[in-house]
Amino acid sequence: ELGAKRSVFGGPLRREQFPNVARYVGVDIHPGDGVDVVCDVHTLSRDLGGEQFDAVISGSVLEHLPMPWVAALEVIKCLKLGGVMFHNMPANWPLHELPADFWRSTSETFKVLFPAALGIETEATGAGYPMHLYMVDPPPNQSEFHTHLCYGFYGIRARKVRDVDLSGFSWPLRPSDVL
Repeated sequence: ELGAKRSVFGGPLRREQFPNVARYVGVDIHPGDGVDVVCDVHTLSRDLGGEQFDAVISGSVLEHLPMPWVAALEVIKCLKLGGVMFHNMPANWPLHELPADFWRSTSETFKVLFPAALGIETEATGAGYPMHLYMVDPPPNQSEFHTHLCYGFYGIRARKVRDVDLSGFSWPLRPSDVL
């Protein structure tokens, strides 16, 4: 689980939803309740080793990463062939946990982060928390803006269906280079 530290909002740890798994590893950049390994998701395969997990999950984590495309590649490197993943992140949600709130998503975001070209098959995408947004001071051509349905979150369930040589992929910057 990426972002495994107990939420500031409280509630049960996600690992409690999976009582029958043989091995559950909670990863977070900060130590705390629910965290087994403190590391940066941007260097996950280096810190944990590659292709060892049957599943990787994250809930409302990717929006807090300076470079989610790097983290996505790291997740793919750590996932076993046939392994599944689930990720979600907000589309229309207030900023939170500033200053580390960088991104918003759609279903298409996940298809780009976890593409077939990297051996990933999208099994499902979805949206949750339907809502209507209201502008405080809408421009004249947007008077009906609030009548259009939008969603608070989007997510993906995907599977690693083939191995791809990812050794040639690199990103020259580290999160500390841009923050």
